[in-house]
Amino acid sequence: MFWQEAPGLAAANDALLAHINWAHYWAVQLLVLMLVLNYCVIAEVARVVGRERMKPMFFGPMSQAGLPAAAK
Repeated sequence: MFWQEAPGLAAANDALLAHINWAHYWAVQLLVLMLVLNYCVIAEVARVVGRERMKPMFFGPMSQAGLPAAAK
């Protein structure tokens, strides 16, 4: 809401930069970067390995008839 309270865009930008919590900002940016990198890595691994081999890697062995795999 800095743009509504300040007399101009430059003053609003200065007020925003003065009040920002830089540690929180960089923590959020690091989290977003890690999420994007993890998505890219998992997408590439799934492309190389194949979708059918990736499912058991993440979710465990799938049962055929809805029964637990140990019951068969």
